[in-house]
Amino acid sequence: MDAPIDNDNSQNFIAYISTIQSVIDRVANNSAAIKTWCITLTTGILALALGNFTKTNVSLIALIPAGMFWVLDAYYLALERCFRTIYNDVVNKFNCGDLSRSELFIIKPSVTFKLVLKACVSWSVFIFYLALIVIIVSVKILAR
Repeated sequence: MDAPIDNDNSQNFIAYISTIQSVIDRVANNSAAIKTWCITLTTGILALALGNFTKTNVSLIALIPAGMFWVLDAYYLALERCFRTIYNDVVNKFNCGDLSRSELFIIKPSVTFKLVLKACVSWSVFIFYLALIVIIVSVKILAR
């Protein structure tokens, strides 16, 4: 096993966890941007559907981007969770003195289909997209 991190390498450790934290921040910002784009696109489609009452089925087209953004948002949440796990594991190893120099700057998140499905039903994702789908269906019903 490689030598553990000591005071001489603590700057490398700080840079390593800062890198992980910056990735977590970017993924969280992407998740927020996904929600913004989803609302914008869905609102545009619903406005087109309401502007043309003879073709109210257009409102159901808004379900397509809502579903796609739901899965993409869940992927970002699953990815964020993977990076948070990596971050916590590295800090725990460092605190226990088990982190070796060879482990620094190795970042390999493994997002699985199961993690994405789990993220799909998390409160931060599920409630937002469920409410959006209810609004889309309500517009369809009320625009008849």
